[in-house]
Amino acid sequence: MANEQDTPLIKAVKQASSEWKAAFSSGNAKGCANQYDPDAVMHAPSFGPFTGHSEIEFLWQKLINDGFNSVEYINPKFETVDEQSALLTSGWKMN
Repeated sequence: MANEQDTPLIKAVKQASSEWKAAFSSGNAKGCANQYDPDAVMHAPSFGPFTGHSEIEFLWQKLINDGFNSVEYINPKFETVDEQSALLTSGWKMN
């Protein structure tokens, strides 16, 4: 995987990430989940893996219901996997 910060694909992933943060901050778990590929696998170390929109939405809805509404990325890394895929990894903290 190459770490390519300026490709159109990486720019699209960064835009989707910004849209995800906006959805989360407004309490919109479905909007969060919709920023992932329909078959995406999200690995959240403290919670487990979540596959697809439905499972991913469930996690974000739980956190929103628990009172979380602000997230900060810590050292995000954007990596190109192939011509149509990229990987975002990051530490993060919530309010």
